[in-house]
Amino acid sequence: MADNTLHLKYEQIDLRTSNLSGALLGLSDRLRAFARGTVLYSGDELFDRAQEMNAIVARCAALDAMRQAYRDLVPDVPEDG
Repeated sequence: MADNTLHLKYEQIDLRTSNLSGALLGLSDRLRAFARGTVLYSGDELFDRAQEMNAIVARCAALDAMRQAYRDLVPDVPEDG
């Protein structure tokens, strides 16, 4: 049962990581458009983009810590050979 629970938690972490990847790609696209000059942002809007990026980075760090914690709970499987 514990192994199944760990597996489900790990899948949840992977799903959240995938969602964050999508959010980061969207932000990256908006910033590239700004750099090309096809989108104009005010100072407040740029600040909002920076805050969005900081939130994504913080969530990535938290997920990485969760992933490592679950990895530490799963015993190493010896390699064949």
